[in-house]
Amino acid sequence: LAVIGDTKAGVSGGTIDSAFGMLSGDAKTAASMADPYELHPKSGPPKGPDRGNLDTIFFSKELKCTVGPSLGALVNSKIVRRSNALQQNAYGDHFSYDEGEMKRNRVMGWIGLWTGKVAMAFLSMGWFRNMVQKALPAPGTAVGTIGEQGYCNLHFIGKTEPENGEASATVLGKAEMKMDPAYAGTAKMVVEAALCLALQDEELRNAGYPEGGVLTPAASMGHVLIDRFNTRDFMKFFME
Repeated sequence: LAVIGDTKAGVSGGTIDSAFGMLSGDAKTAASMADPYELHPKSGPPKGPDRGNLDTIFFSKELKCTVGPSLGALVNSKIVRRSNALQQNAYGDHFSYDEGEMKRNRVMGWIGLWTGKVAMAFLSMGWFRNMVQKALPAPGTAVGTIGEQGYCNLHFIGKTEPENGEASATVLGKAEMKMDPAYAGTAKMVVEAALCLALQDEELRNAGYPEGGVLTPAASMGHVLIDRFNTRDFMKFFME
């Protein structure tokens, strides 16, 4: 489970445009967005047990907070599952993934959940979507808190399967970004990933990462990229 915690970010016009592009698709597009394994390779290893993304509100004992759905999970979760498949189920044959956001409390969580459902229903109508989009930032622009004024905290909860009579183990991780994640932070991550491929190609080959294909950051750079992030001053990954 990945959970977006305390965050201060702006609104990216490019992200909005991408989201509206998905909403404007036909029934086939809608079905593909709902499929958690849409990006799973056709000749890949067996799929996990997931049948959809988080669609409820619950209390996390590990994080001691209420957690609800995250809109970004529609895309992010597919990439995580593809990463597992490209690495021949390195995360496990029964790997399951969810992504959510911290909520103030259960009441606010449920209000946000149903408000989001109603908004998505209206945005599925072209005339309403076009009207709203005109009032929002255009691609290549952003509004609100951007750059070093923003920040983001991501929490990760991993649980193993019970094995050989031993109980399931729980591990906690965290990522801290000292920039807004919606605009400047994302741009820096993309640049660092490109530099990793360009300047650390030998290290990537020695680590056994593939050199070509329709890959993901985890499958093509993995810990080499994580280590690179951890040497920069804008983002850190660590275990709690």
